[in-house]
Amino acid sequence: MVFTGIVECMGRVAAIDVSTNGAGGGSDTGPETYGYGGLVVTIDGAETVLQDVHIGDSIAVNGICLTATEFDDARTTFKVGVAPETIRKTNIS
Repeated sequence: MVFTGIVECMGRVAAIDVSTNGAGGGSDTGPETYGYGGLVVTIDGAETVLQDVHIGDSIAVNGICLTATEFDDARTTFKVGVAPETIRKTNIS
């Protein structure tokens, strides 16, 4: 897959959770300290993009390339893990 930079669809952030299994990296210390733990972001309304996506593929979210870690059977929702460094260096949070 080649990243073209073309916006294929606009999804919606359905949930932002503090990682409890290391998916976002770092240690999980609670929502008040996102800088030390990772996040798991769930995006819905992404049917167009998920037609060809596999676990491990990159999807641009607000200009940030993130790795798809999970998607639902209907391929309308996907999850990405966001590492602490990504949280610190971008506007994802």
